[in-house]
Amino acid sequence: MRFVFLIFLFFNMLLGTEKINIVVSVIPQIYFVKKIGGDYVNVNAMVPDGRSPETYEPLPSDMKIIKNARVYLGVGMEFEKIWEKRFKGVNSKLQIIDLSKGLNLREFTHIHPDSSHHHSRYDPHIWLSVALAKEQVKKISEILIELDPSRAFIYSQNLQRFEKEIDHLDDAIKAIFAMPNAQKSFVVYHPAFGYLASEYGLDEISLEVDGKSPKIKKMMTLAEIIRQKNIQVIYIQPQFSKKRVLALANDLKLRVLELNPLALDWEQNMLYIAKTIATQGQK
Repeated sequence: MRFVFLIFLFFNMLLGTEKINIVVSVIPQIYFVKKIGGDYVNVNAMVPDGRSPETYEPLPSDMKIIKNARVYLGVGMEFEKIWEKRFKGVNSKLQIIDLSKGLNLREFTHIHPDSSHHHSRYDPHIWLSVALAKEQVKKISEILIELDPSRAFIYSQNLQRFEKEIDHLDDAIKAIFAMPNAQKSFVVYHPAFGYLASEYGLDEISLEVDGKSPKIKKMMTLAEIIRQKNIQVIYIQPQFSKKRVLALANDLKLRVLELNPLALDWEQNMLYIAKTIATQGQK
């Protein structure tokens, strides 16, 4: 066994130590890429910690990470489309790949006040879907193998290992919401957890409408729904200001708790989000 390990190390040295430089849109994607690429990748997130990808615009200092990257892995955020040409201007050889392409995406549907028509856009929070996470990491494995075929076996093995971990996570989340008295309806300010809700039979109730606080008529409807479903908490992301939510929470008689959709440790964070929703933050 020791002999096999030494052979592995020897061939690994022959392959070289140069790492693949990759830029991703959001921090949880770092977790995905590192799970597959391990020590053979350098990964940076375009959206810094504490910033919201919905309102993010890259600063000149942020563009530095683009310069030496071989690949940019997006998730379908608006800023990716707007800034694609500028990314290419900084690095003409940059390969830009949208990981949301080909996935079964949720739609956000907005009905206009006159009810005459509506428009839809796709939910870009694809890293918050356990099912879509498996498809994303498979794509990441294929990309790394294409860029670095000499380590195809390593990336394939890492993929298989991570897929099993995702399956275990799926089972754990199912068990959380199968508990007696598990809360399955929850209120958020910004609708980031729709994929999680769809996959585990939950009801995400969003206060935000087209990026704005709800009007009085919707507040009255929400108050009745909250009362009927025994909802005690409103969840806010740390990337958003609490000020706009505190008044709404007070009007609706709800506690305010944070759920961070952009935490680095994706597996632990998904478990934490599920447990917090199921228990309404009770220990």
